[in-house]
Amino acid sequence: MKLTFQDRHYETVEHSTINHMSFYIMDINFRSAHAHTDIEILQIIKGSMHVITKDSEFDLKPGEMALLNANEFHICYSNDTAPCCTLVLQINPAFCQSYFPQISCMHFLTNNISSFIAVCYLHGFSCQFQSALYARKPA
Repeated sequence: MKLTFQDRHYETVEHSTINHMSFYIMDINFRSAHAHTDIEILQIIKGSMHVITKDSEFDLKPGEMALLNANEFHICYSNDTAPCCTLVLQINPAFCQSYFPQISCMHFLTNNISSFIAVCYLHGFSCQFQSALYARKPA
């Protein structure tokens, strides 16, 4: 499948529950080329996903994560006929700016997170968010 970044748009991210942060679980079949001012972390819960950025393409399986830079156009789609269940964490760089001012000038050189330390830290972080989401029962 030939995908291009010609039909692309900026996504507006709302941070309704926690300042500078948005997180949710989403079933993704296909997400066209888009970017946002937030850093985005994707963790696959079920299924598998193919991710395309300007500089790389890679597949993610359950438990694996991707880190997407702020303002980085990307395309995501499920490798299966069923949607890919994904934990999405979007963080405005302002969240870290008071602690780490250089964050606004940072550009991560890789999207497919394979560093053991980074994976352990982000996995623990995402597990806490998943627990919090599943603990919320609809009224």
